Amino acid sequence: MKEDGIEDILFESGDCKRGTANKVIAGRDYYKMVRCHSIVSEAMVRLARDAFEEWLLAEGRHEFLEFGGRLDDLHEAFRNKHAAAALSSSVCIMSTLQNICSVWREFIASLGKTAKYWLTYVEMVSILRRYVKAEREGDKQEHLRMFKTCYHSSWLQSIQITCRACLCT
Repeated sequence: MKEDGIEDILFESGDCKRGTANKVIAGRDYYKMVRCHSIVSEAMVRLARDAFEEWLLAEGRHEFLEFGGRLDDLHEAFRNKHAAAALSSSVCIMSTLQNICSVWREFIASLGKTAKYWLTYVEMVSILRRYVKAEREGDKQEHLRMFKTCYHSSWLQSIQITCRACLCT
């Protein structure tokens, strides 16, 4: 993963010095490696969110950018103990979330290969973090679920195919 920009992100965050990111990412220090992957993943999520907002503006879908106001309305209804207003707000929020998920899928489909690669990286780090959490808590069901997720995800299958190709040549 040399020259992919990870070192710049880790250096700017103060977690690595120049020239050490590849060693950290390689896993020589397990806990630092998990932390660094988490930092890079969070940076990618922020970049994806910003790109999504720009895409929404470019597509003329301004209604989704007002979602925070709907959450404020729900919070206000709960705070003032207005059950009918809270129910109405929550129904509106659920509908908006479903629409946002649909629009997010459209956005993902419009992305190039590099952006999709980095979103796959974010997914892998998310699986890693949930797996580590399940291990630490001794949650056997979550542990098995994360293992199955890893096994059935497209990135692990691509790694298996690559390894087979390397072994055959």
